[in-house]
Amino acid sequence: MNKAKVGAAGSSGPGMCELYVDEVGIAQLKWHSDVTVGTQDAELAVRVVDEVCGAVERPLLVDMTCTRGVSRGARDVFGRSCQASKAALLVTSPVVEVIANFVLAMNKSDRPRRFFTSRDEAMKWLR
Repeated sequence: MNKAKVGAAGSSGPGMCELYVDEVGIAQLKWHSDVTVGTQDAELAVRVVDEVCGAVERPLLVDMTCTRGVSRGARDVFGRSCQASKAALLVTSPVVEVIANFVLAMNKSDRPRRFFTSRDEAMKWLR
């Protein structure tokens, strides 16, 4: 398994997250502890997802359980299409999950996206 480290200059620093494709073909992006994801960070992460996936659309698990926050600009970037056929976003709080799923319902995307507090449930949904 080959991991790519992602980080934009002028952001929270290089190596803000890691991305890899697991043995069943799911792309997994894990943000590191105490990171605030900015617009540049999100744009770079999406670009790396596209590069890693190549011409193959893959389901994507985004682990945001340790992040400090996500900027409005980053949320806009994450709403755009990329090589992720669908995305499961992992968060720590059921309250955040409910609010985030409500916000997703208000902001339509051409790809399914959903928030989860359970990694197992997220992986099941992605398969």
